[in-house]
Amino acid sequence: FPMVFVRGVLIGGAEDLGRLIASGELKRLLSA
Repeated sequence: FPMVFVRGVLIGGAEDLGRLIASGELKRLLSA
């Protein structure tokens, strides 16, 4: 499964990414 990185930090797989999107945490990470 793909490993997702945001700004060099390992987020995890697609399931973890989906959780971040659902919680709004991904937007916070990207805007940091």
